[in-house]
Amino acid sequence: MFTLKFSGWSWTGDFYTDDIYAEFVQNINDMSGGRIELEQFGAGEVAASGEVFEALRTGMLEIGSPWPSYYKGVAPEGELEGAVLGGLKTLQEVNTLFWKRGWADILRNEVYAPLDLYYLGNVPFGGYRITSRNPITSLDDIKGLKVRAVPPVSTLLDNLGAAVVIRF
Repeated sequence: MFTLKFSGWSWTGDFYTDDIYAEFVQNINDMSGGRIELEQFGAGEVAASGEVFEALRTGMLEIGSPWPSYYKGVAPEGELEGAVLGGLKTLQEVNTLFWKRGWADILRNEVYAPLDLYYLGNVPFGGYRITSRNPITSLDDIKGLKVRAVPPVSTLLDNLGAAVVIRF
């Protein structure tokens, strides 16, 4: 039996860790027939959220789901895993881009293989949303709005005049 450590970018108590990642871990454990046991850790338990990518590269973790914006300096192409501004709107569009149009193969062979990592696939989500106490009905409403956002969304919001509090 192989015991492998897995962690994502989110912490224990978060939807991704407690639901999405937990189901992934359970599926691997069940489908391997006992040959593989994934041990799941929330961000900060083995590596901080922003360090999951490096923990994979150094062997602290064997399997992980790091947030692409955290390592954009090493693999900027990975940012398209998280969000395509003005682009993909449905899970079907995401799956088509990654699995029928070859984006997963490009990421696997040209981006991650040179870093000694093997790309298994993405964790798609339903687009980027802004939740605000004030209505946003036009681009002018974004000016001066204090927003926590990661690239590439943070770059767009910054250009629209928002006060972005996290940029990486």
